[in-house]
Amino acid sequence: MNFADGFVLALTIIFLAYFAYATPIIMVGIWRYKKHGFASEEPGEDWDPPNVSILVPVKNEEKVVGRLLDALTRLDYPRENLEVIVVEDQSKDRTLEICQDFARQYPKLWILQINRRDRCHI
Repeated sequence: MNFADGFVLALTIIFLAYFAYATPIIMVGIWRYKKHGFASEEPGEDWDPPNVSILVPVKNEEKVVGRLLDALTRLDYPRENLEVIVVEDQSKDRTLEICQDFARQYPKLWILQINRRDRCHI
């Protein structure tokens, strides 16, 4: 057996192994699509989404922090289950002011301000 024959044999084995593995998966997928379609099941009335906390570390981010917090407050997630915690690290620009403006509007947005002497303020 020369190199070309061995190469063709190896490709054939790889192709057959892939075909034997993928065919049942594809067939089950087609069967499920015909039975249910692409529509995913909607959560029931008793579905309780988990609480989610998003930590946002910021320092000298006045150019982008407003857009970021705006995007986070517009997430498609129940507001009672979502909290945003901004960790502000002694910014020298208007980052803290922008975060405080958002914190006044949204009660689930917390600001943790890091101070090197006192460690942390809420």
